[in-house]
Amino acid sequence: MKKKIVGCVTGRSGAGKGFILRFLEKGYGAKILSMSEILSMSKNQLTSSGETIGAIMDRGEIVPVRIVLSLLEKEIESVSGDRIIIDGFPRTIDQASFLETQNEFYPIVFYLKAKRSLCVNRIINASDRGKRADDELGKIDVRQDIFERDTLPAIKYLEGGGMVPIVTLDGRKPRDVNAYLIMKNIQELEQSLEISSNDLIRVK
Repeated sequence: MKKKIVGCVTGRSGAGKGFILRFLEKGYGAKILSMSEILSMSKNQLTSSGETIGAIMDRGEIVPVRIVLSLLEKEIESVSGDRIIIDGFPRTIDQASFLETQNEFYPIVFYLKAKRSLCVNRIINASDRGKRADDELGKIDVRQDIFERDTLPAIKYLEGGGMVPIVTLDGRKPRDVNAYLIMKNIQELEQSLEISSNDLIRVK
């Protein structure tokens, strides 16, 4: 069985990841695995693990890597298609290190770069339909602080290591443009690995 290529999209809360991923899903047929949705589903399960995840998420903190990776591996294995995009990963150096050491798929990371002030304004000005349950101002700041404390070092770690390709995207660009660039880079990785891709949609 050939290995899957898994795209990982990371960036600040409010950088526009969710909107870009919708373009990837509808326009390119990608299967989107949302870490926040995976964790939320686990949180709602009536188990001790679910209660632990729920308490951590309610505080606006990052769920321990061992729990995240266990859930993520199960989700990737369950996907039958070859085009997989993970929303919100990696978020820590431990998660970035996991991408370097695993042998089940080929990862490529996309960092959607945007200034904190822009992201905070986007969240505050979003319609109710686009808001999350933890979009209160205090928790918005917590998520931005956690990104700077944990995720930025993970991005720099990958940029310095060279083992996993990482592509920086401009969060100010139109969302469909960034979606196109993600698929273009995945296609180029696919070609460099000489993976058969008859079932992939070609980016023209």
